[in-house]
Amino acid sequence: MVPSPTWDVVERLTPHGSINRGEAELIALAATTVPAGCLVTLDEKASYTALVELGPGRVASPFDFFHALIHEHGLHPDAWPALCRFVQGYTIPLRLAPPPA
Repeated sequence: MVPSPTWDVVERLTPHGSINRGEAELIALAATTVPAGCLVTLDEKASYTALVELGPGRVASPFDFFHALIHEHGLHPDAWPALCRFVQGYTIPLRLAPPPA
């Protein structure tokens, strides 16, 4: 493999296995090539690493991503339940959950 700035970042992010190679590659790509890129993940270690490397506003949970699709990009609000089903096993954060009826 040809060394590149992105590859150097991947190597720096994965020396002790704190995050997996795929996550490191996505963070490195966002850090070096995609200046407006945002990592969407539920992985705690990857979230923390991305926050440190990319800074605030460039890391999101899937729920934040879905919320932005609806409220900032015109996706119909009725899509919320279907989108959330893709993230089975996780609870919608209280700050994004619909108010109790």
